[in-house]
Amino acid sequence: MVDDALQLLPRMTVMSATPDVVTYNSMIQGLCDDGRWEVIEYLLDEMTNHNISKDVVTFNILIDEYCKEGRMKDAEDVIEDLMQQNLHPNIITYNALMDGYCTDRWVLCGREYE
Repeated sequence: MVDDALQLLPRMTVMSATPDVVTYNSMIQGLCDDGRWEVIEYLLDEMTNHNISKDVVTFNILIDEYCKEGRMKDAEDVIEDLMQQNLHPNIITYNALMDGYCTDRWVLCGREYE
């Protein structure tokens, strides 16, 4: 199914329906569900190349998936990227982190994200 959706991206441009951050977020979510990180990285690069800014939803999708996979360091790196973009973690960000730390049995180390 995700592959079918991926094939629509070039068609959208041809039909003057330019993909936006919502389009990419949907694709990234589907790819996360399939664990297809190479394609996710490609889409993130494509967003940058097309001047489409990642939003907090984009970052939350990545953070949530990293936490589900027990990749807490990667999740923390994404939070750093989020804050470098002058975006702020929200309740969804914190919930994903709490789930990740509890699942992975990490201790929160008193780290603050503002």
